[in-house]
Amino acid sequence: MDPQLAEFVARLRAGVTPGTGTPQNALYTVDSAAAHAPELDVPAEGVHVQGVWDVSEAALRTVVADPEDTWTADLGRTDYYVRGQLCVQVTRAEHRVVGIYRSGWAIARRPDETWADTPDSLDRTGAKPGGGGTRYPTNRRELLRRLRGAGFEVTTSGPTHGKITHPDVPGRFLPFSSTPSSQRYGRHVVTAVKRVFGIDVR
Repeated sequence: MDPQLAEFVARLRAGVTPGTGTPQNALYTVDSAAAHAPELDVPAEGVHVQGVWDVSEAALRTVVADPEDTWTADLGRTDYYVRGQLCVQVTRAEHRVVGIYRSGWAIARRPDETWADTPDSLDRTGAKPGGGGTRYPTNRRELLRRLRGAGFEVTTSGPTHGKITHPDVPGRFLPFSSTPSSQRYGRHVVTAVKRVFGIDVR
């Protein structure tokens, strides 16, 4: 028998009630009392710079704290924040600056928003809802419908994008991008939801 399981059974037999909360060091655990994003890490080197000179750390923090536009790229690994003539690329996991760009340069390279809720969004992706073999959501509206139908709570706006949570799995969450960078976003979200929450929404 697995030693952890044996210890668990022994504790139950001894009348010790096990704690059912999420472990403090568990992956995807968040402090629900935190009202703001983590402190922005601005490294002294290793930052990609394009078309920007002599920008202060305070200016970078202002762009990230109060952006005029944002989008997600690299399959949800980095977020771009634009304010005025400045664009800052930040890793989502570490909240570390990895790129500083002139906003025009970055916007010109912004990924297509193939998941926009527009009447022709399905035509542009080539997907047809309910078609033969369709198991993954083909647009943002369908993804939200499936998630909420399975009991998930989805916030679609926030200081660093939205969030997917489930009341039966407290302490775990997934980020929800308002501007996904790929038409495969539905497949990625469905796969991540199955991995993190154990719920299949296909």
